[in-house]
Amino acid sequence: TYDATLPEYTLSITLKDGAWPDAPAFGMEFIGPRPLAIGTDRHVTDGATLTVRDRGFGNVLDGLEFNGGALAASGPTTVPMILTDAAPAVRAFRACPSDTPATS
Repeated sequence: TYDATLPEYTLSITLKDGAWPDAPAFGMEFIGPRPLAIGTDRHVTDGATLTVRDRGFGNVLDGLEFNGGALAASGPTTVPMILTDAAPAVRAFRACPSDTPATS
């Protein structure tokens, strides 16, 4: 999501089974034609959901739009993601007016 009133982007990843560990870092590795690895220590976990908030998400959006897969990792937990159908949704997200309020 993007909240223009803050301004802040939010990315949340929820596990189907189990909980994210309390770990000092979170990272994503994008796999495909535009490989990229990113990481942060500014993430929070709430059981099965890990959330990252930041004012800039260009690298994340590029990774989601232009690659075929990703690995999200925190501590011993690694989650593979298939991104082959993500590009249209990312382009639609980028095209949203920035004054549209964020919703959950």
